[in-house]
Amino acid sequence: MRLLESSSHEKLVEELENGLHAMAQPLTVLRGAVGSLKLRGAVGPVDARYLDMSNEQIERLCYLMSGLQSLLDATQNEATREYVDLWELVSELIQDQQAMLHQSGVQISATEPTQKVIVLGDPNRIEQALRAALTTASRLTAANGAIHLELVTGEEFVDLRVLLKEPHSKGINSANRLNLALAQANILSQQGVFECAENPFCVSMKLPFRSLEDYGPTQASYSPLREAC
Repeated sequence: MRLLESSSHEKLVEELENGLHAMAQPLTVLRGAVGSLKLRGAVGPVDARYLDMSNEQIERLCYLMSGLQSLLDATQNEATREYVDLWELVSELIQDQQAMLHQSGVQISATEPTQKVIVLGDPNRIEQALRAALTTASRLTAANGAIHLELVTGEEFVDLRVLLKEPHSKGINSANRLNLALAQANILSQQGVFECAENPFCVSMKLPFRSLEDYGPTQASYSPLREAC
């Protein structure tokens, strides 16, 4: 099989992005129509059940399309380079996620570092990667389960870990793999290292905390079955 030439690859990506944008509008209209029918009480209880199922699938498709669009952005566009207070970003995201996770009975905790942890990277992409990892963890853990976050400082990286301390019985489905691919792309785009262990679930996202000129090229790897954590 011949590899696509660079110009052909760029054209393919452009067409894919255009296709995603084109699909977004009719989905938005359909989502609004289904929601309107339910709110107006225009259908009976039996039909309302199917409306709920349809709405759930529309929301799922919208989420997947948004994830795919973000994945394209992370792989095609350069990340920014600025110094980021990692704990400040992590703690704000935890507060944002706690209310949503509380509804499913899932707890989230994090160990605050004893000193300020500064990394060199793109704050939006760090947040997106962390949010994707947390979403995947929340889908895998059982009700009343717990997600834990750790910040481990090494010589060249700060390792941001999202883990479940107990094994799970759920499979890594396509939606979860898209989330992991999104997290991976966002970390690698910042010259980071991404690793994942599936069971017990653990995502390791290493980000440089010194200037990129201070050391050579970083390792970039993702192994879904590797015991990385």
